[in-house]
Amino acid sequence: MQKAAGMGLVRALGLAAVLCGTLAPTAGAQAGKQAKDEVVLTNGTSQTGDIVAESYDGLSLEVKKNASRKIGWSEIASVKYAGQPKAYVEAMDARSRSPADALAQLKELTADAELRDIFKQNVLHAIPVLEQQLGNLKDAAADYDALIKAYPEGRYLDSAARGLVDVQLALGDPAAAGKVIDALAKDAQAGKLPASFQALLSLLRGRILRANGKFTDARAAFESLLKQADLAPDIAGSAKLGIAECLKAEGKGSDAEAHFREIVSGTGPTFVLAGAWNGLADVLLEQGKAKRDADLLLQALYGYLRGVVQYVPGEAEPKDEYERSLAGAADSFRYLSEVETDKDRKAVFARRATERQELLRKLFPQSRYLPK
Repeated sequence: MQKAAGMGLVRALGLAAVLCGTLAPTAGAQAGKQAKDEVVLTNGTSQTGDIVAESYDGLSLEVKKNASRKIGWSEIASVKYAGQPKAYVEAMDARSRSPADALAQLKELTADAELRDIFKQNVLHAIPVLEQQLGNLKDAAADYDALIKAYPEGRYLDSAARGLVDVQLALGDPAAAGKVIDALAKDAQAGKLPASFQALLSLLRGRILRANGKFTDARAAFESLLKQADLAPDIAGSAKLGIAECLKAEGKGSDAEAHFREIVSGTGPTFVLAGAWNGLADVLLEQGKAKRDADLLLQALYGYLRGVVQYVPGEAEPKDEYERSLAGAADSFRYLSEVETDKDRKAVFARRATERQELLRKLFPQSRYLPK
């Protein structure tokens, strides 16, 4: 056991060293003074031109005068924008280092009448994301709503709807979250929002049921959603993750574990894979705590570390699994320090637990995972 734990320590600390970083740098940090926007595609090729709009289902790239091409988001690996203002780049890059400073900088940018429209949309999305992250929930709700009104068919519609629901759930008001869904559904039915947006609303209804403790009903809602044809990968993956989380909440640990393992063995959006690893790590952590088993605790640690090292959320993706991963890693290190008998390794584990918790506090100061 000591030998296995020792080898695990090396691996754990190797991964933990990476945790000194935070969220991945944005495309803005990497873009130079290129003359044209560049869209890097998932097939390895790229297209250059002027991005004239970023909408719900893709972006419009003017490859030559009066000739535009629509590219779906599923085809896009990354975007490198030309002509980014220095203040914009600094504000977007500051999100991973100092969320509060970044928020102040981004709010200043909203007064810039010359800001390119695609940058403005990015700014109006980044503001409520940071407000939610910092625990300014009522401000986040208002600004997510403002984003939807400003860009009803914009690229961040899904993110804003998720954010609105998550904020109301964090405020302890599932009824208000339900009203958000009803209002959005009404707008979608009236043609004010994209028709395909309905699938996300169905997913969020299941999420609200789960938050209300109605796990069987929520699981049925997720299972029903998966029967729909042509579901987007993030919706399908989130529904599968929702089923697994419901099973775990229902006390069906072995069934939940099987579902989590099925998800992590495949591909999908980073926040779905991080969520599945977190769910699997939750199961292993409980087992390790009950048995005081260092190997199980290390396996749990590796699962949580996936969410902060390998599956870092993108700019339009939810950050809740990242937050959960940081908290889980801190817990795993702490429990490892309690079962470790070697004095030096015990101290290392305890120090790593403190470091992870302090990083969690820095990035998510109002996190529900922090001690009250």
